[in-house]
Amino acid sequence: MAKDIQTEFCTLRDTFIEKQFGRLNEMQRQAVFTTSGPLLILAGAGSGKTTVLVNRIASLIRFGSAHGSNWTPRPATDEDVRALRTAIMTGTDVPLWLDEMLRKDPPHSWNIMAITFTNKAAGELKARLRAMLGDEEGDEVFASTFHSACVRILRRYAEELGWPRSFTIYDTDDAQRVMKALYKEQGVDDKLLPVKSALGQIGRWKDQLIAPADAVRDSAGKTKAEIAARLYGLYEKRLREAGAFDFDGLIYYTVRLLQEHQEAREYYQNRYRYLLVDEYQDTSVAQFRLVSLLTGPDRNICVVGDDDQSIYRFRGATIENILNFERYYPGAKVIRLEQNYRSTSNILDAANCVIRHNTERKGKTLWTKNAEGAPVHVYQAEDEQDEAAHIAEVIGQHLRQGGHLSDHAILYRMNAQSAPIENYFTRAGIPHKIVGGQRFNDRKEVKDIHSYMSIVANPRDDVRLRRIINEPARKIGASTVDTIAELAAQEGVGMMDIISRADEYARLSRAVAPLLKFWQMYRQLQDALDTCPLDLFAQKLIDLTGYRAMLEQQAAQGHEDAQDRLQNLGQLVNNVKNYCDTRGVDASLEGYLEEIALISDIDSYNADADQVVLMTIHSAKGLEFPYVFLVGMEEGIFPSEMSRYSEEDLEEERRLAYVGITRAKQELYISHSATRMLYGRTCRNEPSRFLNEIEPEYLETTRSPALDRPMRAGWGGGMGASVPGGASGYSGPSGYGRAASSGRTAYLDREYNAAGRRTAFPGGAGISRPAPAPRPAAPAKSYQPGDVVMHKVFGRGVVTRVTPAAGDFIVEIRFDKVGVKKTMANYAPLTKVSEG
Repeated sequence: MAKDIQTEFCTLRDTFIEKQFGRLNEMQRQAVFTTSGPLLILAGAGSGKTTVLVNRIASLIRFGSAHGSNWTPRPATDEDVRALRTAIMTGTDVPLWLDEMLRKDPPHSWNIMAITFTNKAAGELKARLRAMLGDEEGDEVFASTFHSACVRILRRYAEELGWPRSFTIYDTDDAQRVMKALYKEQGVDDKLLPVKSALGQIGRWKDQLIAPADAVRDSAGKTKAEIAARLYGLYEKRLREAGAFDFDGLIYYTVRLLQEHQEAREYYQNRYRYLLVDEYQDTSVAQFRLVSLLTGPDRNICVVGDDDQSIYRFRGATIENILNFERYYPGAKVIRLEQNYRSTSNILDAANCVIRHNTERKGKTLWTKNAEGAPVHVYQAEDEQDEAAHIAEVIGQHLRQGGHLSDHAILYRMNAQSAPIENYFTRAGIPHKIVGGQRFNDRKEVKDIHSYMSIVANPRDDVRLRRIINEPARKIGASTVDTIAELAAQEGVGMMDIISRADEYARLSRAVAPLLKFWQMYRQLQDALDTCPLDLFAQKLIDLTGYRAMLEQQAAQGHEDAQDRLQNLGQLVNNVKNYCDTRGVDASLEGYLEEIALISDIDSYNADADQVVLMTIHSAKGLEFPYVFLVGMEEGIFPSEMSRYSEEDLEEERRLAYVGITRAKQELYISHSATRMLYGRTCRNEPSRFLNEIEPEYLETTRSPALDRPMRAGWGGGMGASVPGGASGYSGPSGYGRAASSGRTAYLDREYNAAGRRTAFPGGAGISRPAPAPRPAAPAKSYQPGDVVMHKVFGRGVVTRVTPAAGDFIVEIRFDKVGVKKTMANYAPLTKVSEG
């Protein structure tokens, strides 16, 4: 009889515990109640992984491993059974005297460590734990980033490694100052091995847990690597002498500590009985080793991740950590969270179609109880301006249906793609913000080239001159620049005037040669402006100043962001050309610079306002939006050009596409262009293979009416045609040119009927299509206060003010639904309407 009571009580206890987590689905509950041994939770996009983590921690603290167990701290009684049954039937908690019967070996809250990658994620975890457990107990759970966890460990044991407990942490600038001092002492030429490249290599060695001595051995015979390895040892010695760790060193030396010092290792393994790691697919070699060293003999490690969302290999992430988890932890349980709470079924089906083409994955299929939803909208644009206009039109439709600007996210593969959309939205007066990156015109290389343009347009622009006189480096130091400024002030002239006569001043005798060389370059820029179209002048300026050569050299030496900066310069040339196309004979350097300044003025917005969000897909990971636009879905862009050489890279690109698709909750819009200006050249890229991988039943495809214009005589290129620059049309970064990859895709074989719906594409990739004709100068649009207008995005409004500016007009309009907005007359999607 006692045995029956014990069994009944344990069964009722399981029921009671399950009711506490009744809002979770079956697989989520399994993850919560699996408490012993290694556990891998494969959490698909939108499957509620943070909810599972929070509830698992709460369950551990309240119930321990009681669920599914027949153990109780004392034999169960009839009174225990009655009280527990009453609590279940009434939905109330059990009496305090019964509480201990619901627990089995529960850890204290401070026995649990939860590690994630970002402060934001750690903060969200802590907030939800406090809400569920109460402030005191929630705060005792150690939830932090990898680096914060390492700082806590090193504060206790740093002296074991020869550092003081009061060590400091060097940021990137501090690290560069240390390295520059070593370069000077060791006679290392920054042109041979840039400081950033050396620090980047040292960071990769630390991430691979390679010590300085091992780096020296492995680098034998490789000139630059040998120099970096020698500097590595000197750099670490200098940091130790200063009592400092750099960012990469925090994890590297914590691993060293736990490997070499048994006392420290056992202390943390005993303190943190349960270890949980979020975003495990993004862990590196060093982070994997850190996690394994913190895992105690009971192996109570739970990792949560999604191999299909591993997109940070360029940062050192190793997908093998999650793919081989069961090999590293024999007997591990694997639970798949495949129910998605975020997206419609059509969006998920499209994502599943793409990702199943990858071979390096554990495999899962997302599903949802959500509605089927709209098909994935695919739009073939004429060019990038048409692409931006189409996005604006769709957003306008949603606003008229009661939506908000902030419901919309525009995602792209690389930062340079944001410029045409930024420009269109700014001129049209559509509030927007860049997340995870700078505004295009605020990027350093763009500001530098605009500064060069400014001094050509205005030789007395000393502020811009100071910015670029030694960029790229010309051996014109800060003291020389200050002397030039003093002489200019004394004579009441601009600094450029002094530079032109540098050989006349004794105080400038040591810098005469570089200053006169700079003056010669400046005269060449003036001549180029007088003799070349403005867009060609922009390209020549990038060459004559040495800026392109500097970035190409950095790219060749492995500088991490040099290629992106080259691409941004190519986009700058695109912007100048677009300005010329719209202004026609009225285009001028002064007008272009005025327009840049004007864009900055009317682009001021409240950071908390309702705005469209623009960001890279990498930046969007972990976020979700009702409406998502994936732009530039073309071969050579997404997937990137470089991924064609590596199946491993291509699979990462496909995972990135999967991440982008699964950011959408209600509707997904994918666009590609017949032609696109990239790096100063017109490209005709085929639609991305990722589009071809999506089953037609999940797609609704339309195309720009402009693509159905009659073919112009003499145009012979097809959608897959190359442009000058080699067999594939790709001329490399120096030419800012890239065109279509070869091969015909099934997507291109689909034609379109008169209504613009997809059927099949006549003739496939080889069909000739008209190249977009150069845009003529836009006719001036005239508006007066009192005019009633319709805006493609904001709807009906009344003009309240018109102000001339930069060859155009700023039109201030009071809209019926969104209040007062400012737009550019010749750029805004704006038409006058008759009140009658």
